[in-house]
Parts: sequence; structure tokens; C-alpha cells
Amino acid sequence: MRGYIFLGFFSALVLIHNARADTSVYTNAHIFPGDGAPVIDGSMIVRDGKIVATGKNVPLPVGARIIDLEGKIVTPGFISADTSLGLVEVPSVGGTNDTRGGTSRLSAGVDVQYALNSDSNYIDLAREGGVTSAIVLPEVRTGDDVIVFGGQAASIKTVRGLAILSHAKVGVTLDLGEAGVATGGSSRAADMVLVRSALDDVKLYMKKRAAYEIGKFRPLTFSREDLDALVPVLERKIPLIVSAHRASDILQAVNLVKEYKLKIVIRGGEEAWRVAKILADADIGVIVTPTSDLPETFEKLGATMKNAGLLAKAGVKIAIIGNDKTQSVRELRYNVGMASARGLPLSKALDTVTINPAKMFGLDKTVGSLVKGKDADFVVWSGDPFEPLSQALSVYIAGVEQPLLSRARALALRYSGFSQ
Repeated sequence: MRGYIFLGFFSALVLIHNARADTSVYTNAHIFPGDGAPVIDGSMIVRDGKIVATGKNVPLPVGARIIDLEGKIVTPGFISADTSLGLVEVPSVGGTNDTRGGTSRLSAGVDVQYALNSDSNYIDLAREGGVTSAIVLPEVRTGDDVIVFGGQAASIKTVRGLAILSHAKVGVTLDLGEAGVATGGSSRAADMVLVRSALDDVKLYMKKRAAYEIGKFRPLTFSREDLDALVPVLERKIPLIVSAHRASDILQAVNLVKEYKLKIVIRGGEEAWRVAKILADADIGVIVTPTSDLPETFEKLGATMKNAGLLAKAGVKIAIIGNDKTQSVRELRYNVGMASARGLPLSKALDTVTINPAKMFGLDKTVGSLVKGKDADFVVWSGDPFEPLSQALSVYIAGVEQPLLSRARALALRYSGFSQ
């Protein structure tokens, strides 16, 4: 009998030890779970890097570490849907810039996961702004070759070390409009023919792969690596990430959705507001920079800071990003604030940097909202995260608090006399 009592007592000690080691409870928090869920004034339990529960009166595990957030705002970690994080350090120095790659021999098959540099200083900068995940997109390389696609994107966590890569091959990039003309065909008309030819070749490759393997097949325009990269696009497993700005170019992307049954995400989309209902009906998401409001080119004549608000009100899923792909990634929250001041409903503001980009890239089962079973990626804020003077007080990725000292801040502290 004593043996059973001892065994039970020992088991209880083990459970308490595990709770202390692996479980944290964040109490007295003002939690914005995201994805339309109501605000919670209560607690969040995190175990082994995952969210176990959120609620007003959740039972607290025995032996868990308790962190009193003193009423601070907690949001999901922000997701930047269009970045070059980990691919570039000094844009003007070619040896540090892996954003552009590919030739006519290898375009869609280019895979950015192999170029990621987890020691990039821009990653620390992004994390300071509450960004815990980012989509890293390759660009189409300009040159003498005809290059239709840019390559395969990846999802990363804004951490240092080998854990930076979250998901590889989350989409394939394509440029339409003026950029497509510069890299693909000699005109929009030629570029769209090349795109359709490529997609037709992929469909044929999927049907006749056995014949292709033994060489009993007509020559295809694209390499095997490119064809293999585009198969998941035709299977709707990953999106085709289309850079398009002019309304007519965006409509060409919509036509691709109809003809090839694709999943598409629009990048840029300065004139997307003009075709908002069509995009909403086709369930096509748009990655927007709200501050892009100048007619820099003929394809952006309709640019307006009301773009995000008009799209959201029409039911289009939008993701808001910062003003560039590297050092300004952290500024996406400022852009959400500016979009909110120009028509973006406040009820949809948080979704533009959390669940919306997660859904666009098929990551919503693990990130994008603070619900049971998802990664414990969250930020504790000093105030409203979309107010410029608010600051990220703590950033957690997979339940681990991350450092908030970027090289830029360290230098500022050093030379302002606040630090040695």
C-alpha cells in the first residue's frame, strides 16, 4: 500500500515539475484573439510552444509559471505577407542580395529557402515591430533571358538560428503588367501568351509524367524543376502570387483563375479597388501598401490611400505590408493605422496583418490568431498597436520570449550615451 502511495506522490511531483517547466499562464491580459473573435479580458495558457486555452476564467494549471500582464493588450504576432527578409543585407552589394534569381532554364523552380540568412539584421528590426512571421518572396530577374516566373516563396519565423524556416514552397511568384513585359514577353500580349503556354505545359506534364520520365514526350518549354514547382499551383495547393497594379492586368489574373482553377494572391494592386467586387466574388486576396498613392507609372494612375478600405468593404481579403521589403517591414502597423484613417473598418484592421495573410498562404492552422492548438506567437503592447507611439513590450514566438534589441537600436543607445 505504501508503495502505491509513494508512486502516486512521485507521479504528482512529475506532473507539477512538467507544468513548471513547460507551461506559462499570462493573466490579467486584454487579449485580441483575431479572426473575428471577441476581445477577452482574462488569461492565456501556453504549453510547449502552443496555445492551450484562452478565456476569462480558465483553470490555472498547478505549478505553471504565472505572468501578470497588468491589463496590457495582447495580439497575435503580425505576419508580413511580402518581404525579402533573410535574402538581402545590403541591396546595392550583389554578394548579399539573393532576391533575384533564375534564368530561362530555371525560373519557377528557384527556391528561396536555400538562400535564407537567419543572421540578417533586418529580421531583428521586423521583430521589434511585432512581426513574428513573414512571407519571403523571390523577384523575377531582369535580363536578356525570357523569364516568366520568379520562383518559390517561403514562410519564416523572425528568430535567429536554423529555426527561421517555417514552411517552404508556399507559393510561386509571377509578374504581370510593366514588370512582366520587362522580364517575360515583349508586351503584355506576349507575356500572357507565355504564361498560358507554361500552365498548359504543366497540365500536360501532370497527365503524361510517365511518358516524360522515359523520354517519350514532346519537348516542353520549361525545365523539369520549373514544371515540378508549378504542379502544386495547378493542384491549388499553393497560390500563384501575381504582381499586378493596373485594373486590366488584375482582370487578366482573374481570367487565369477561371481558366485554370488557380488560387491567386495579388501583390501591389493599386487599382484593385476598381475591380473590388470581381476580386471578392473570385475569392482573390490582395497584398497592399496603403501609402502607395502616387501615379508613379501609367499602371498606377488610379492609386489611392483609400484602396485598402474600399477593398475590405467589398469583402476582399487584404493583407497590409510596410513600405519596403526589408528595413520597413516593421512599419506595417503604421500603415494599418493610416488605412484605418482612410476607410478601413477598425473591426478588420487586425486581420490584415494576422489571419488574412495566414489564410492567403495556407498557414492559418498554425498562426494568425490566438486559439487553442496554434503556435504561441503573440505580442504584448504598451497601447493600441496601430498607434505610432505604442511599443511592443514583449514578443513571443512558439512561447519563447524574443530579444527586442536590433543592431539599429543598439547603435542608437550606444551613441546617445544610454549604453556603453
